[in-house]
Amino acid sequence: MQQQPQMTTNFEPPPAYATDVLNPPLWNGPPGQLIPWLANGSILDKYAIFGADSQVLQINLLPNETVVSQPGAMLYRGTDIGIKTGVGSCGDGCKRLIGGESFFRNTYTNNGKTVESIAVSPAYPAKIIPIDLSRCGTILAKPGGYIAHIGEVHISFQTVGVGAACFGGNGLWLLKLSGTGTVFVNGGGSVMEKILAPGENLLVYHDALVGFSETAKYGIKRTGGCLTCCCGQEGLFNTMITGPGLVMVQSMSKERLAKVFAPKGGRNGGNRDANNESVNVTV
Repeated sequence: MQQQPQMTTNFEPPPAYATDVLNPPLWNGPPGQLIPWLANGSILDKYAIFGADSQVLQINLLPNETVVSQPGAMLYRGTDIGIKTGVGSCGDGCKRLIGGESFFRNTYTNNGKTVESIAVSPAYPAKIIPIDLSRCGTILAKPGGYIAHIGEVHISFQTVGVGAACFGGNGLWLLKLSGTGTVFVNGGGSVMEKILAPGENLLVYHDALVGFSETAKYGIKRTGGCLTCCCGQEGLFNTMITGPGLVMVQSMSKERLAKVFAPKGGRNGGNRDANNESVNVTV
């Protein structure tokens, strides 16, 4: 009998994910303080995350193992790894679509006889956050944050209250990630995390939210007085997450990154005409 290829699986997730979020520890740090999220690994691990600011996730697949990802996320793969694009069921596809993800999904399977690797990356420069759902339970995430998953993961959506939908900045639906596998989501800039104690609150700028445990409560709180709301550039409301459970935030969301590179000046960026041709100005 041919022996199965061996592979170490000693990748250790961040401490927050190794803790039962239904009974989070009481951390005596300053109120509202979060800890930085870090990830690393070896190419011999089941999966590893490489890079600093624009990270790459490499997953090592045994024969017949699969990984599911968003369309367009693949960076490179072994020659024996096949790809199949599908929906699952129309209902599943619609749930993903409502949750801010693609209607379709790509499934990669190792059809060879040895370990093969596949790498995926986010659609913009971002960190990759592995979440072991068997340890932390169901996660509610910002729409558009999903990259890929291994194992049993169900992707759907969950509605939020009317007030949070209108003023929370993340819309009516949040992405719901459940199951027992490992799901990978993205967060831009620096990613911070904390396990909130029961009743502990954290105020987050709306587009800085990455995700939080289903056990936590999602709401909003007014940022301050009229002058603060109008001129403080923090918006009318902040997102408020109430424990118990894990919460993750990012310093550079896609929305904030888009503002950095938004054209300045007129409708065409101030230096091109409607036909996207260079305009020569004679003084």
